[in-house]
Amino acid sequence: MLGVTEVFMVDSMVAYQSKAVRLSQLLLDEIQRGRYAAGTRLPPEMDLAQRYRVSRPTVRRALDILAGDGHVVRRPQRGVVVAEGVGRETELRQIAFISRGLNADMDRYVCGLMDAMDHERFTLAIYATNADIGRYRRNIENIVKTKPAGIVLTTIPQELLAVNAEILTGAGVPIVTIGHPEIAGLCCDRVDEPGIYSGQAVARFILRKGFRDVAYLGTSPRGSNEETVEALRGELAPAGIELPDERVFIVDAPSGYMSPPQPFADCRRFMADQFARGFRCETLIAGHDYPAVGALFAAMEADVRVPGDMKVISAMRNAVEGLSPMRLTTVDFNLAEEGRLAMKLLSRRIDGYTGPIEVHHTPVELIEGETA
Repeated sequence: MLGVTEVFMVDSMVAYQSKAVRLSQLLLDEIQRGRYAAGTRLPPEMDLAQRYRVSRPTVRRALDILAGDGHVVRRPQRGVVVAEGVGRETELRQIAFISRGLNADMDRYVCGLMDAMDHERFTLAIYATNADIGRYRRNIENIVKTKPAGIVLTTIPQELLAVNAEILTGAGVPIVTIGHPEIAGLCCDRVDEPGIYSGQAVARFILRKGFRDVAYLGTSPRGSNEETVEALRGELAPAGIELPDERVFIVDAPSGYMSPPQPFADCRRFMADQFARGFRCETLIAGHDYPAVGALFAAMEADVRVPGDMKVISAMRNAVEGLSPMRLTTVDFNLAEEGRLAMKLLSRRIDGYTGPIEVHHTPVELIEGETA
């Protein structure tokens, strides 16, 4: 049964390690822009913690990362100084990662990108917007002008924002995208996240468990849910399990793009209304973890027991640890592995590879939690 009712802000989910990684990149960027010359001492840890609004342990870990990569040196009685030869670098050594995703989800991509990047040749600049679509567009427009060595870009449904492919192709730098669908008019290597794989994984789990009476809850745009829904129908129909249009709920979710974002609030309100109207189903499939969390809170308020009265299964994992009142049964796309693969594809293009465009995807895994 549901038990925990406290809701935490999304920003509180950012992992300690990921905060340190991002801070190390911010400091390295300042070093390379000339703010701190070779041989100069960086500000004390307390000053850095206050400036970037992080804890001293996060600052210490960030400095450890820079020291491990040879960018700074710890000197007795002097503190942390910029290593010789590390000063201002050309912008061609920068790889830009542009994402409109929520911070906690983006961090998993960053871990993979950092793991696969050649730190002797490149630095990773992270341009994240925490669901701010307008800033995502402006980041693309501004970053291409700097001519980085390469760009890794997480895509966004065209119904939310139609990205101008000409701006990206005109940059003249290698680009790799992560996500589904592709950007119209942009020819580049892609790490795809097709909904067909998550739909199949969820459907096969439902069949194995013997669940029936299904419904689907997703967030707009409708088109971003179509592959998952069709895959579910294709797998479930031979077993006599239907998913009719009237049981497919697509919810507008403007709260997910507020500042700060509230990514499950709209689905929570929608499902609360549905439960009040008498809606029930044995198995609720959510397009991803955020609508699933919204449904869980609405179920708790309506005294609908999960998983006793209703099973909840998510078709895509998000970073909802600390947000969700239960451990979700969900499909993991392994975003860290997608980041590693994207960096490998990009590095090859930077080194001059001119072979045909490639589309890759990583295997998905259904993770059983407490909700089904």
